[in-house]
Amino acid sequence: MANPMYGQNKFDEQSDNQLGGCFMIDPAGTDGSTGTPTKTLTAADSGNTYFINIAANTVYVELPAPENGLKFKFILHTLSDAEASKDFVLQTSADTVDIQGHIFEDQAALTPITVNTSMVQWDTSDGAATAGDWISVICFDSNWYATGVADKASSIDIADARA
Repeated sequence: MANPMYGQNKFDEQSDNQLGGCFMIDPAGTDGSTGTPTKTLTAADSGNTYFINIAANTVYVELPAPENGLKFKFILHTLSDAEASKDFVLQTSADTVDIQGHIFEDQAALTPITVNTSMVQWDTSDGAATAGDWISVICFDSNWYATGVADKASSIDIADARA
């Protein structure tokens, strides 16, 4: 959305990447995977919040190629509460693109998302999913930076290569 006033387009382009809506990612029938993600995001999706339903299928979400200012938030939907066999996986667009930051787990532990990580996974076999668990990512300088919360201890797995 370009502002017709001279010199305002740069601001408008920046603000367009900050606003968004709320959407449900609710896969039908099959589990996602690295090669066939449930949802592949684009820069145009920036600013959106996604509610994730893993009640019946594993959800893989692939972030777009890095671009400064892109941001996304993912929250486990109430339908995902107590799920113990299906996972939520957030992956970068390539193994050479990194996510780093921290997830606060079990109201007691800070799990680092270390440099060279390309995948963050809510692994429900390590601890059942809890509605409201979340991760938020923002891109700057060709990297994704993450913060989040997981109710169950040890439910977060990270990997240097996408699954």
